[in-house]
Amino acid sequence: NIEIKTDRRSRHRRVDIIERCCELVTVRRAEPVVLFTSFDHRLIRELKRRFPEMNAGLLFHPLKRVGRSTVALAERLKAQYVIFSGTSLRKYAVGRAHRRQILTGEFTVNTRRRVERAVRYGVDAIITDDPVRTREYLSSIK
Repeated sequence: NIEIKTDRRSRHRRVDIIERCCELVTVRRAEPVVLFTSFDHRLIRELKRRFPEMNAGLLFHPLKRVGRSTVALAERLKAQYVIFSGTSLRKYAVGRAHRRQILTGEFTVNTRRRVERAVRYGVDAIITDDPVRTREYLSSIK
């Protein structure tokens, strides 16, 4: 997961940021295993327009509305993933995304309880600060 973060100063450089990141991934032939994510949905739109082969996920802030609108936005932007926060993750939203062939993820999953819930809800990707511990949690669940 490569999260591209923008602020007011860097938003006008979206194209440069996208091109530099995609160049690094392409040079290393890592397209199949890299997921680009961002809270800046215009950046994801531009990424998919310029590099349609890249995997992209929309990150959603916990205070934003989730559900039908998130899945519809992912479809419009041609993003493969919708990535929910722990507070916005809902089983019905995961199901809605899956029915539309959109994968789902959750950020930042750092506890056993959150890993168990992500698995129970059928989340496709877990974004964590501690991959080793998360893998241990996953192996004990299955």
